[in-house]
Amino acid sequence: MDVITTHLNADFDCLGSIVAARKLYPDAIVVFPGSQARNVRDFLQHADFHLDAVSIKSIELQRITRLILVDTRHTDRIGEFAGIIHKPGLKIHLYDHHPGSESDFEAELKIVEDVGATTTIFTRLLQERQIPLSPMEATVMALGIYEDTGSLTFNSTTEADLRAVADLVAQEADLSVITEYINREMTAVQVRLLNDLILSEREIILEGTPVAIARATSRRYIGDVAFLVHKWKEMQNLEVVFALIQMDNTVHMVARSRGAVVNVGNIAAEFGGGGHPYAASASIKQMTIHDVEEKLLHLLHAHIQESHIARRIMSSPVLSVDYEKSIRQTRALLDGYTVNTLLVVNQGRPLGYITRQIVQRAIYHGLEDEAVSEYMLTDIRSVSPETPFSEIELLMIQQPQKILPVVTPEGQAAGVITKNDILKVLQEYTLEEQSYYHHIDPHTRNVRRLMNERIRENVLTLLQDIGQLGDKLDTAVYLVGGFVRDLLLRAEENLDIDIVVEGDGVHFAETLATRIGARVRIHRKFCTAVVIFPDGFKIDVATARTERYEYPAAMPIVKLGSIRLDLSRRDFTINALAIKLNAREFGKVYDFFGGQRDLKEKAIRVLHSLSFVEDPTRIFRAVRFEQRFHFQIGNLTLNLTKNAVKKGFVSQLSGPRVQNELRLIFSEPQPLRIIERLDKLGVLRAISPRLSAIDEMQRLFPAIDAVIAWYQLLYRKEPVKGWLLYFVAFIEKLSHHDVQDLCNYLKIQANMMQTIRTARNGYHLIERPLYEKHNSLKNSDIYAVFRALPLEAILFWMAKTQKESVKKAASVYLSTLQDIRISVKGRDLLQLGLKPGPEFQRILNDVLHARLNGEITSEAQELEFLGRQCQQYHHQHIQDA
Repeated sequence: MDVITTHLNADFDCLGSIVAARKLYPDAIVVFPGSQARNVRDFLQHADFHLDAVSIKSIELQRITRLILVDTRHTDRIGEFAGIIHKPGLKIHLYDHHPGSESDFEAELKIVEDVGATTTIFTRLLQERQIPLSPMEATVMALGIYEDTGSLTFNSTTEADLRAVADLVAQEADLSVITEYINREMTAVQVRLLNDLILSEREIILEGTPVAIARATSRRYIGDVAFLVHKWKEMQNLEVVFALIQMDNTVHMVARSRGAVVNVGNIAAEFGGGGHPYAASASIKQMTIHDVEEKLLHLLHAHIQESHIARRIMSSPVLSVDYEKSIRQTRALLDGYTVNTLLVVNQGRPLGYITRQIVQRAIYHGLEDEAVSEYMLTDIRSVSPETPFSEIELLMIQQPQKILPVVTPEGQAAGVITKNDILKVLQEYTLEEQSYYHHIDPHTRNVRRLMNERIRENVLTLLQDIGQLGDKLDTAVYLVGGFVRDLLLRAEENLDIDIVVEGDGVHFAETLATRIGARVRIHRKFCTAVVIFPDGFKIDVATARTERYEYPAAMPIVKLGSIRLDLSRRDFTINALAIKLNAREFGKVYDFFGGQRDLKEKAIRVLHSLSFVEDPTRIFRAVRFEQRFHFQIGNLTLNLTKNAVKKGFVSQLSGPRVQNELRLIFSEPQPLRIIERLDKLGVLRAISPRLSAIDEMQRLFPAIDAVIAWYQLLYRKEPVKGWLLYFVAFIEKLSHHDVQDLCNYLKIQANMMQTIRTARNGYHLIERPLYEKHNSLKNSDIYAVFRALPLEAILFWMAKTQKESVKKAASVYLSTLQDIRISVKGRDLLQLGLKPGPEFQRILNDVLHARLNGEITSEAQELEFLGRQCQQYHHQHIQDA
């Protein structure tokens, strides 16, 4: 006797496969091992379709000679049929699309393919054998494929599934029936259960991917749980979900995943269930729902640790010292890189390591000129790039060494692992567990969802492409800087994209530019590049690097480093945040210095106590960020600021660097608050002792705010250099000599200097000429005063002057008069018989003045006016002759 069967709680893929199997085994009996899913039961009861199936109780299992199993190969999912699987002489034919497991059994015929549905396999087999289907048979089989592939949207969907559906539609599968049973209504009980899942949802981050876990209980059995879990996943737009639902004495686990980061099939198998990487389930007895949840979390944690192999957690490139270098040179490297341990190498091969403590003791004993190889620690173990975390952790515990070299098969040091790296991996699980149980904001660990919500689609796609390129080049890629800070603050959109590459950033930028059709500008000295798109959009790409300063306020000396070392050279903790862009960990936040904490506490803090000594321009930035975000400079950072000013480090800055910081300040929405704060800290006096009086700035800055806002409402094509207006106000109280000295120090460009001089001389160039004609002031007089002046000089004097008549004249010029043009040209004068000469310009100016004053309003009137002027000229010329 031949029997076709499937798994318990049969779904549409089971039903479609059974219908197809009947075509291949026409004499076989169809027997369900148990009940069917609710939607399948509804279909069998109400649809115009008859399936000649018999009850399992009506047959003698021992009489079965051939068992045709579809859509499963797990003994624990086939009910009473499991008792005869190993019966001598039983032939088993197996058709399935799920991955294998330890509970699989041998079969005479086994057809297992990696497709979205088992029905897809049967569709191909029937097509190859040219076995036709009725429209209803094609419809049932199409239902199976649509359900198991999420209407062809799951990641498990393959090209074969699409071809199978096309073939079934060609055989008149009714898509309206599919819509009716796939997109079905929920019962009141199902709605309550779905609501319980949504309310109980918790989230952890696994390899950068949010994993949602929800639990619910029901005193009675509720069917079609997989449908509810699919609804939950789609409604909440979740990446990976695990639903734990306790009904009677059984916990039903249903898992779904959009990607391959979490193989839910493997997780379900640990509970005695099964499935594939994107959809799986398990029915768990003799465990409470709490115990199941605990075990699930530990399994996910194990998954995290297995993914942390040496090359993923190591610091790279290696900070090392050549074995022939002296102890004195080694100390300089330790100080320059602000580390306590260096690997000692010979042509890249690790020989041992040296610590700061050993170096200091060697110097104390007068051994500073000895080679570092004489005193390095040589009892050192190493690991390969693929060594799993469990071995690394055990080795670091057993072997008391500061660093663990990661060595390639060629013997070269690829990176090092420190105890901090070990603690970081262990901390991840602790933080995830706290986040899960204590409702900590998941954005503290991963911001993928926040990125989806707040970053415009084309920019998000670009960031994803950059991460994929990093995967292709086998290098880690990070988004850093103000973009990350403003994203976490949910501030206004920031499109200054800074990318850091743990590797060759210049090569990465060149490859990216080629890939997207952009051009690239390279700065090899600093290992950086700028990718410039055809529309002018720019991305800064840098190699992860570390810096050291030879003296206070000096420019840095750059060396390649890891992302941690790169972030450690940043100005403030809130700017020392990175988001990984590689696909596996896309959206994962790297925060080594408490930047997220300081964002929450609204604090500006430096990363180390020499920060302002090494780069005093950070003082300007500290105040700028403090005022922009309404933060507060931390107490230690504030004391370090005052100390740096007192020690004269600000005065040692080069002029162009100070000019750049002033430009940034004067480009802020509220520059006056920044200037007032800098004045209290003594920074202005450090720039120039004459800048101590800010009362005039306090009057002028609000007036400039108003003038710039007014001008922007005119929507003129000519942009205003707003920072320059504030700068002129900034130096308004200085004498001509002091202004010249300050501008020379700042290296202000010549054209800017001319604008500054004009703006400062506004009384003589603007106010007095207008006053002299105030009784008979015409538009042509206003035009004559303003037409040769820079825009910034005019706007500055509008802000400075107390005379409304001057403000009004400037307003009339900028809004109206500067656009007035005449139509007549020199050729019109030639046609009227005038010979070229100085009179040409005088006559054309007369026409323009008449137009400005409203005496003429059209081209015809211009020509008429021109004719009269020419007649007067001829008449005068005759009289003179």
